[in-house]
Formats: sequence, structure tokens, C-alpha cells
Amino acid sequence: MSQQAGAKPPHHGARHGKPSHERSHSLKPVVLWVGGILTTVISAVAVGAATGYTSHLFGGKTASALAGPPLAVVSVSVQRDDTYQGGTYIFPSALQINDTLLRRINSVSPGLSEDNYYESWARTHGGIDPGAIVIQLILAGNRTYPVRILNMQPVGQCTAPLNGTLMLSPPAGEDNSVLIGFNLDKSDPVAQSYSETQGFGQSFFESRTVTLAYPQQQVFEVFGRALQHYCQFKIRMTLLVGRQQEVEVIGDGSQPFRVSGVLPYVYYKEVYFGGVMNNGCPGVPPDGFARINAVEYSHLKNAVLARCSSYLYRK
Repeated sequence: MSQQAGAKPPHHGARHGKPSHERSHSLKPVVLWVGGILTTVISAVAVGAATGYTSHLFGGKTASALAGPPLAVVSVSVQRDDTYQGGTYIFPSALQINDTLLRRINSVSPGLSEDNYYESWARTHGGIDPGAIVIQLILAGNRTYPVRILNMQPVGQCTAPLNGTLMLSPPAGEDNSVLIGFNLDKSDPVAQSYSETQGFGQSFFESRTVTLAYPQQQVFEVFGRALQHYCQFKIRMTLLVGRQQEVEVIGDGSQPFRVSGVLPYVYYKEVYFGGVMNNGCPGVPPDGFARINAVEYSHLKNAVLARCSSYLYRK
């Protein structure tokens, strides 16, 4: 899905002032009924809906298929959007990548292919999506009667943006999915309609609900934006099951979803430039990453290729 240009996460100079923990906030606490017991869930602690449910749901008898939560989670996937995120990742800690590993990462252009070494390396080393996260949920009705989704809400914790390592490779330039947006920079974000061209709109569930009967499926594209925070969250669904309200909470497997705003370069402990940021720099492979001196780079208001040597670290 293509995002509007105006929604791209900020780069150096886009935000001013040192990151402050005063900007931290907890997303709204959740009250869950679990097995008849009232349970309060605060921060990112939540009850996760079962994943990997497809074979059980669609390969067995009706009786066994109807076991489990009212809505079966057929699939949860965090997607990369080349037009919005490019090959950029943010890491919690400082990463000093040695020459051998950097050559391996640069052996293929940072892209979105699942077999791309850089993509898998970044995820396994804690790489966080920059500025926004795109989550695809595929849900299916799992009762003999319709189950109605009354609301969706992110629950978790938001703090100051991560400032460990920035690997910056910005972008160079249909199913019946339901588009839902969460503005995670707000202290109490609600599900809003989301347009790729106009951004956030009205409250999504204020005037509508989504109903699923067994074994009907629905694809949801959830866009969570965090420009000023690092957010860890799960998605809480309020359901009408028969005449009762129930709650399901969905995460990235057993973990929360994660997204971080992008700080000015000088705040990061380590910075690597790749993609269009490095094209033409001597000794750097086309589209490849190179470790840079962010302070020196920030002094060059109109950095040009001839000045690469002044801000690239050489070992």
C-alpha cells in the first residue's frame, strides 16, 4: 500500500530538542474477562489470540473448528512498504558492524524480498519499523452465529524514540481490505478510518461494525503511526458474541508490535547511510550501507557527493 508523501517519518532536523521521557505515555489500560475472572491488563501485557490456527479451523470437523476464540486469527504479518519505509530500520542499541558483515549486508540491495539477507538480519537483530508500522490481520468467524467487531484499540506503552542505531535507506520514489489507522502519538488513540492519500479520518467504529460468520474471512490493514515515540502495543478487539461482549487481544505472535519515531541523526549512537543516501560515494557499493559521522554530516547543509570523505568513517 502506498502512503502519502506528507506522512513520511522525519529525518535530520525534522524534530528539534533532546528526546524527553516526559513525552512517554501509557496507552489506555485494558479490562479483560478471562475465564470468568476480571483481569486488568496495563502496558503491553495482554492475552494473545492463538495464531497458526488455519489448519485447525479449516481442516477439521465443524465441532472442533468452533473451539477457541470467537474470531480465529488466520494470519498476522508485519509488512514493509517500499514507498514509505524503504530499507530503513532503527535499533535499540549501538551496532558497530564489522567490514565482513557490512559486505554481506551490502551484497544485495536492501529491499523487501523475504529472502533478502539484510531484511532477515535486521529483524533478528531487533530492527524496528521507522515512523509507522503496517500490520495485515486476516480474521475469520469462529462461531455458528455471526460475531460482530465493535471496536479495536491499541494497548501498550509509548516512550521516547529509540536512539541506538539508525540504518537509513529511504525510498526513492487489490483485495477488499479494511483500512484502520492508529495515531500512537496520542495518549488514548482510537481506531480511525485511514486513507492512503488523506491520512487519518473519522472514528472507524463510531458509525459501523464488522460482522463475521463462520468461516467468513476479512482482511484488515492496520496502519500504526508513531513519529514522536517508541511504541510497543497489541490490538484489543471488543466483540459482540451472541448477547455478550468479549475481548480478544492480538500481538505479533506472543510479542507486541513495535514502531519508533525517527530522531535527528546526531542523537543516534551509530548511523549508517544506504540506498539513495550513498549513491556515488567512493568505495561504497551502489545502494550499500556505510558507517557515517552524523555530527560531521549534520554540519553539511547541502551535502554533495564530493564531500563523502568528510563524513564517512574509514577503518
